[in-house]
Amino acid sequence: MLADMGIDVWYPRKVAIPTANQQPPAGVSPQSMAATGLASLKSALDPAPPSPPTSAPQPQAVPESERHTVAPIRLYHLHNEAGLLISTEPLLGPVGQFAADLLLSQRWRQGTATNAKPELSEFNWPLTDNIGTPERALLAFMDKFGVGAEGGRMLFCTEATRALIASWVPLADQSYFLIPDLSVLMLSADAKRQFWETLSRPR
Repeated sequence: MLADMGIDVWYPRKVAIPTANQQPPAGVSPQSMAATGLASLKSALDPAPPSPPTSAPQPQAVPESERHTVAPIRLYHLHNEAGLLISTEPLLGPVGQFAADLLLSQRWRQGTATNAKPELSEFNWPLTDNIGTPERALLAFMDKFGVGAEGGRMLFCTEATRALIASWVPLADQSYFLIPDLSVLMLSADAKRQFWETLSRPR
């Protein structure tokens, strides 16, 4: 009758309310159902935290030994009480004889009376796997022959050899005498004569 009079009639919708006697699906416990519902609710309310930005891979540090790698050094040298001749080429044959004559002439200029023959040897660096840098070894080598010291030996070497030594150990201007490459000097009689003339001039 109320509907005939234009009045809407609302009826409450029946909602299924689980009762104490209602059983959950087989194999699912009430505790797991409650936990699943709670987890779903939290997931809906709390958005997933943003994933941390991935950092770019850091370059590995280069070992100190690789950052400061120095090429091995090998020097051939003749010496007597008056001079020290250093060469990057072996002092053998005519080259070695010329080097010996050079040191003998230096001894004569100094007025040394001994007739000791110049001694041939080598300087090699490094001697172990611990490379480092050659300052200490070269300094000890120069000190051994008194190069640069008062009354010490005169150093004879090419410009390239002088630059190699001076890059690690300072050389005083009056402690060395520059000579041409001996293997090249051996090829020209004129070049050898000019060299002896230059060597004989007062320094």
